[in-house]
Amino acid sequence: MFCHSCRSTPFLLSYRLLHRVLRSLGYVHATPRGRDALNSSFASQLERLGLWHWAAFVLLHAEDAAIRRRSVSELLGRRARMEDEDFADREDFLREQLRVPEEWIAEAKAARLVRDQSLLLLLGFQGLLLFLLGPATSLTLAIVPTT
Repeated sequence: MFCHSCRSTPFLLSYRLLHRVLRSLGYVHATPRGRDALNSSFASQLERLGLWHWAAFVLLHAEDAAIRRRSVSELLGRRARMEDEDFADREDFLREQLRVPEEWIAEAKAARLVRDQSLLLLLGFQGLLLFLLGPATSLTLAIVPTT
């Protein structure tokens, strides 16, 4: 007997199976928000499995253009790594196969660079404070990402 999941929680791409079954049956009674939530959950599972470029494919199917752009841009912002050869290969896939606009990819890379530089500056500032205040000083800075 086939059991796609032995647990009652999402496991091993269960959203993918549900998504395919609903689409194949022509089930369109879910609200647009519900369909976007299903897409988002499936994309999240793919991203956790290291298949973030396929998560972009799923997110590109959002019905609302604003949600589509925001979700794909957020994904790219989390995954953009200029020095990573794997990212370069997947960037080609995004651009050539999925037709993700070059602007979205460039914005994600720029945002990632700004975030990384800000983090380096913050860590450098923390190091300077520790140097000035002495090693016996207990100092903790909270790093909160801005969006």
